[in-house]
Amino acid sequence: MYQPLLELPSEAAAVFVAGDRLLGEAAGSLYGSSKRVSFEAQGGAVYPLWKLANRNVLGRRAGREKPSSLSSSVFSLSWWKKQQTFGVVRWLLRPLVSVMPLLRFVFPFVVPASANCAPRLLNAADCPECVTAVAFHPDRMVLAAAVDEGAGCSRVVVYDVAEGKETCVLTHAFQRHVRCVAWKPLSRDVLAVGCDGGALVWSLSFGVSPVVTVYGRSNNGHSEKGLGAGEEDDVDRKAHCLFYRCTTHVPTTCISFSCRDGRYLACGSTEHIALHFHDIRLPPSNSSLRKNVSVEGATEDVLFADDDTFAVKLVCGASVVVMIAFPSCVESVVPTAAAVLKMTKAQALGPNHFFLQCAHVEGVVIAHANPFIGVQVIALVSTGIAGGIGGNVRRMACSDRRLYIALETGHLLVCHYGRRGGAFTLIPVGVAELDAAHLAVFDGFTRGSLLAAVEASDQSVIFMPSYHS
Repeated sequence: MYQPLLELPSEAAAVFVAGDRLLGEAAGSLYGSSKRVSFEAQGGAVYPLWKLANRNVLGRRAGREKPSSLSSSVFSLSWWKKQQTFGVVRWLLRPLVSVMPLLRFVFPFVVPASANCAPRLLNAADCPECVTAVAFHPDRMVLAAAVDEGAGCSRVVVYDVAEGKETCVLTHAFQRHVRCVAWKPLSRDVLAVGCDGGALVWSLSFGVSPVVTVYGRSNNGHSEKGLGAGEEDDVDRKAHCLFYRCTTHVPTTCISFSCRDGRYLACGSTEHIALHFHDIRLPPSNSSLRKNVSVEGATEDVLFADDDTFAVKLVCGASVVVMIAFPSCVESVVPTAAAVLKMTKAQALGPNHFFLQCAHVEGVVIAHANPFIGVQVIALVSTGIAGGIGGNVRRMACSDRRLYIALETGHLLVCHYGRRGGAFTLIPVGVAELDAAHLAVFDGFTRGSLLAAVEASDQSVIFMPSYHS
């Protein structure tokens, strides 16, 4: 067991950033805004804050609505009534279904509640909108962020970090209750958005048909035929999208593309036992490849293995992990010591190695997983409280060499990890005061990585580069 918080020297100011905005990591040290000159002297780049949540709206206003505003919420009233009915039935049947899990085939929405840390409540006056999901493009410095506007409405904003500007804002009538976004691998501009009843797959090649970009019938998402000077004015500059249906009236809370070519899309929900697999190279009407139904519970998260031979399903509120052979969907249930909330790939350790965030565990588990051996624990990175810093893990993200852990005390722990002599190694870099609601990592640099963190207090996004030695 590693205890990085105990290994940090308490007298070294370079490993603690308190009271300052975190700028980044260079030469093995963290730098805050008070040491900007030193950070830039080390070759560090300072990225501006991105404030995408609008404070001049009334989407989250507290109190009773005025009669003039009631008409705007008629669309969501029926959805709210259905959710209330499902909530009452779920509460009444949950004790019985927990004793006889096979009843979930009859009542698929009666599932254990997620053990994930509930987000901290935001002041309706200070933060009328909130960020619900962020995701980096795998090959470009482009970040997609979903914003909850209130009343179930959501918009997705695409931000070019290198240019420092928003490139587009995506809205759609089906884009409601968005909690997850994901970019398609090996594609320049295909973005999936989990929403109510399924997933919207956007094609951001403006003026190009989704048949070209989403179905993968040209190279790199571009049309092979160029446009003449007179034709450019007639091109449709709108973004196109396709809706892949899952379970009606059930929000899609987790999505994942297959790793090798991004052909398959897995969609799950914390409110239903079904896990859907779509082949997005086919039209939405016949794209459904498999529908995996597990009596263990709903889906906390899902991800594909590096070679796409199996998918891992994390079960809500249950201490099990379901390994699903793909595409046959033959599953094997692997028990774990605690409910697993999040899995992310530890790329520097080898294929099918993962970091696991578990419920009510002060630490991150390093494990090797496959359908034959199950989940083999290699080590535990402890985040036990030391000097007022630590506690349960709220969020985590990792790049090729860095592990970022957001702690319940409102701190961000940065660690270097890898292999040396065949053994797992972990070296703490530093700790910064940062209450992160969401984390995303861009790992496209050869000698560094870029972390995007959403601050829980004001919903602004900070960008922290880490330069690897």
